[in-house]
Amino acid sequence: MSNSVGQWRSLRDEILPGVPDDAIMIIPPDPYLIVSSIGDTAMLDPLISHVRIEFPEHKIYIVTASDAADEAVRTLGLEPLQIARTDLRLADVFAIVEKRRFRAAYLMGADGLDGSYDPYFSGMQIIMLDAAARTGARATITGFSVSQMFHPMVQQVFREIALPIRINLRDPLSYQRFVDQTGVGAHKVADIAFLLDDGQTGRMAPIIQWIGRRRDQNHKIVGINFHPLLLELSERDKFPSLVDAFIQSLRQLASRHPVSFLMISHDTRGSSSDIHGLKPIEEALRAEFGERILYPEIQLGAAEIKGLVKHVDMVVSGRMHLMIAALGAGTPVFGIEYKGKMKGLLQYFGLDTAHLTSADEILHSPGPVSDKIERFLEISPRQRTQIASQVPAIRQLAEANFALN
Repeated sequence: MSNSVGQWRSLRDEILPGVPDDAIMIIPPDPYLIVSSIGDTAMLDPLISHVRIEFPEHKIYIVTASDAADEAVRTLGLEPLQIARTDLRLADVFAIVEKRRFRAAYLMGADGLDGSYDPYFSGMQIIMLDAAARTGARATITGFSVSQMFHPMVQQVFREIALPIRINLRDPLSYQRFVDQTGVGAHKVADIAFLLDDGQTGRMAPIIQWIGRRRDQNHKIVGINFHPLLLELSERDKFPSLVDAFIQSLRQLASRHPVSFLMISHDTRGSSSDIHGLKPIEEALRAEFGERILYPEIQLGAAEIKGLVKHVDMVVSGRMHLMIAALGAGTPVFGIEYKGKMKGLLQYFGLDTAHLTSADEILHSPGPVSDKIERFLEISPRQRTQIASQVPAIRQLAEANFALN
C-alpha cells in the first residue's frame, strides 16, 4: 500500500484539469463481480437512476477488474472501464482517467472503504476517484461506514485527496469516527440503498403464500440471515460451531413460541456466501419443525427482498444492507453486529442499540441470545411504529448523497 501511495504522490500533480466530456464514472464496491452482493445492487440501482436523471445524455462507465465484470456491466446496459486490475500500473490508470475527462465520478462507499477488509483495495479506489477529481470531474464518495478498524494508511489517503471531493458518511457514529481520526471535513447522510424502491414480482408469490399459511396458524414470521463474515478471517474455522450455537438459539425460540423462520439470502459471493450459514440452519431446523422453515429456491433481487421483508414480523440480520432494506420497509431488525458498524444505523432511527448481538455472544451464550430475540419479538410492534415515523427523514438524508456542496 505504501508503494502505491508513493506513486500516487509523484503522479497526481501532473494531472491537469480540462473540459469535461459527456461521461460519468462509477467505482463499485466489487469491481470483480459487480452485482453478486445484493447489498451492492441495492446501492447501485438508485445511483444509476439518479445519474440517468441528472445526466440524461451522458455515457455511464462502471470500473471493473475482469472480463466477467465487463459482461455483467454490459448486461446492465452500461460501459465497462477495466482499470481496477491489479496488474495495471497506476500511471496507466491515471492516463486512462485523464483521457476520459469525466463530468462526474462516484465512488460507492459501502462497508469496506475504511480499509478494515483490505487497505490496499480501499486506498486504490480512493486514489482512482482522486484522479478523476483532478481532471475536473465533480467527485463524490457515497455514504460509507467507518468501523473500529479504520486503517491508518487509508486515513492518510483521505487527508491528501483533492478537494472538493464530497465525502459522505452513512451514520452518525461513522461520521464522528471519520472526522475525529482524519480531521477532514465530511457530510452526514444515510445509505443510498434507502432510496431503492421495493419490488413486487411473480417470483415472490410462493414465499408470500407460505407467509400467509403460517399466519393462518397464528405464527410470527422471522427472517433469518447468517454468514461467515460475522467472524474475522483469523477465526473463520469457528464458523461451524457458530452455526450450531445459532441453531440452538433458534430452536429454543421455536420451542417456546409459535414462530416460523424464513431464510433470506443477501450475498452469493463464494466463501462469504450466505448459503454457508443458512443451509445448515434450514436443514437442522426443518428436521424438527418441518413447514415452519422455508429457504426459497430462488435468489431474489434487492428490490424484491425489500418488498418481501414488509411481510415479516422481524428480521435477524447479519448483513448491513439487509438491515437497511428491512428498516427502509418499516420492519424491525435484530442485528448481528460486526466491526462496530450497525450501532450508528440504529441511532438514526432512535432505536436502542442494546438490541444487537454478536458472533461471540452467540457462540458462547446461545440461550441468552434466544432470550434477547424473544424479548425483541415482543416489542417489535412498537419498534415498527418508531421506524415508520423516521423513514421519510432517512430518505431525505439518503438524497443528500447527491448534494453539490
